[in-house]
Amino acid sequence: MAAKELSKDYASYFISNNISKEITPIITTTETIQTRMSEIENVFMPTIKHDSEVTKDNLTQILECREKFDKICDQIDNLESLVERVKIDLNKIEKQVQIAEEELDIPEKKIDILLKSINIFAKPRDPNETNWSDDGYYKPIKIFSAKEYFNTDNDNPGSSGCK
Repeated sequence: MAAKELSKDYASYFISNNISKEITPIITTTETIQTRMSEIENVFMPTIKHDSEVTKDNLTQILECREKFDKICDQIDNLESLVERVKIDLNKIEKQVQIAEEELDIPEKKIDILLKSINIFAKPRDPNETNWSDDGYYKPIKIFSAKEYFNTDNDNPGSSGCK
């Protein structure tokens, strides 16, 4: 019996409060939102699908080129190392040229050589700083070799479909 009374009470509540006036704007707004969502889906979904396919294709190409890209990055790193090594070797060679000029008694530097040889005004020279070996021959410094920094394989990083 309580269920019948409860249902009568709810029915009288809905009738007396005119619930349809309150629900109608909500239903209208919901229908408008559904319409807009359908329009958005019809307009933008093909574009989104196309863009995702393009992105997928581009990503595939990028992944195919990754190995080549890594090789190029390694070559750039090797080139940077080579430049640093060339700087070091160039400084050593310049020092050897300076020592050679002093040892060969270049006329423009006669006074400097004389002063340095009697060591009055010059700092003492390190015995290891000489261009001559123990047997009297010129001893060149060991400089870089490009083979130390670059592969000699004939891989061309720009080929094989990577654009």
